[in-house]
Amino acid sequence: MSARPYSLAVLAAAAMAAPASAESVRLQFDKTTSSSAVTVMYNNGANTVTGTPGPYYWHQSPGNGVPLNSALPNGVTTFCVELSQTISTGSTYTYTTTPLASGPGISPQEATLISQLYATNFNTAWNSTSFTGSNASTAFQLALWELVYDTGSSLSLSGGNFTVSNANANALSLAQGYLNVLKAGNGKNFATVFPNSQLVYLSNGSNQDQLALVPIPPTPPGPGNPVPAPAGAVLLGMGGLLAAARNLRRRATAPTTVA
Repeated sequence: MSARPYSLAVLAAAAMAAPASAESVRLQFDKTTSSSAVTVMYNNGANTVTGTPGPYYWHQSPGNGVPLNSALPNGVTTFCVELSQTISTGSTYTYTTTPLASGPGISPQEATLISQLYATNFNTAWNSTSFTGSNASTAFQLALWELVYDTGSSLSLSGGNFTVSNANANALSLAQGYLNVLKAGNGKNFATVFPNSQLVYLSNGSNQDQLALVPIPPTPPGPGNPVPAPAGAVLLGMGGLLAAARNLRRRATAPTTVA
């Protein structure tokens, strides 16, 4: 498959005295769906981006000193959480993995609302590489961008820092409905809906950040074996360091538009 850029393919505690090393994973971007492109604006209309909404499909491609990451499945499904950078199909990227709450620029309020969005509206059928896209998945991506770029506002797709200027009308209506449920405080609890899963933030300083719902790795039994934390949980210190720098980039004003 020829490389195709996707501008919409979109993006912890303070650093400890001796922060743990972040885990990495090397992923190849395989494909997205056939959903219709959307056009959105952020930074109060200063930046316009057009492209295909998630989900996006990847597989692990260890190499260049990055081994297979056993804490993640081989096949990974993501949604975009960054609008200012791009990814291309067929290309391979090395990502740093952190829990959602430790993701660069993710506030506690954002982490809570994003977790509720997944618990309330994420469809596990979207993890299948045979999924071709739907109004619901497009709506999910639009709502996710709103939470990343406009948390603390009215959660409206027609006003604020993030707005939608062109999208399927049904998808747009669904997305606003998803946000209205969260705004009303009626979002579902993530741990109740996905007790064996976690949200992992995938960050890359030069390419588009992603968010993945993945299984929590099992704890190996037996005396003398250390009990591993969930994937990326030991990275809270690194997450704090990444947050300050990446939050500035995520809110950057340089426009990124893909035809």
